[in-house]
Amino acid sequence: MPIIKDYQESLPLFSEGIAEQKKQEALAQVEANANPEWVTAAKTAVRKIAEEKPFFTSDDVWIELERVDAPATHNPAAMGSIMKWVASSKLGEATGKHKPSIRTSTHKRQLMIWKSHLCATDTWDDVRPPEENRTVVIKEPNMDELTIKQLVTESHSTAKSKGWWDEKINIGEKVALMHSELSEALEEYRSHGEKKVYQRKSDGKPEGFIFELADTVIRIADLCGELDLNLEKALKTKMQFNKTRPYRHGNKKI
Repeated sequence: MPIIKDYQESLPLFSEGIAEQKKQEALAQVEANANPEWVTAAKTAVRKIAEEKPFFTSDDVWIELERVDAPATHNPAAMGSIMKWVASSKLGEATGKHKPSIRTSTHKRQLMIWKSHLCATDTWDDVRPPEENRTVVIKEPNMDELTIKQLVTESHSTAKSKGWWDEKINIGEKVALMHSELSEALEEYRSHGEKKVYQRKSDGKPEGFIFELADTVIRIADLCGELDLNLEKALKTKMQFNKTRPYRHGNKKI
């Protein structure tokens, strides 16, 4: 009677090292087959994001690639090798935390949150691995008590970090853009009314009448920040003066 060897003996011993090696080889192969121009654009996008954001995901990279109209790649899986490159190039490290993707094509798949090594990370102290089977998302700053001074500072700081003040200032153009936000508010009101809010599918951008009004205020605050104008004091002064004016300011129609 033939000797039947134990089934396990016929299987190769499991090795985490071999599994990781195979994974790295697969990622390298995907990158090798990707559009070289896309790979270059993706790495440039990652570095830019790491310089601007203390924490980011691959969603941020896709959005930046879309913003700069980067060349396409036939295999979206190439993004995996790009994110691996983040660690190998010392641009950042995986936190072990995840958040759902905002891109519709991914069906809210959980994405790794990466911690940048190029940007200050004092906006989020807790970077410990999440509890098992628990989704952890980055905490948003508390904006419930936003002062006018903070509005000006935050609006201008964000605009500068995004490159909107890299060129010489044109006040006329900045004011015209404030007009454009109000025009967009009017279009939102005509299309959806004053209450409806929704998100743009491509990147989750909040849309609606109120958000166009908010954009107008943000642009005003940004300009005041650049010109070092005291918007808070001006508002208080003008509001106090308005209290002294006659009913309907002398019977004005509007």
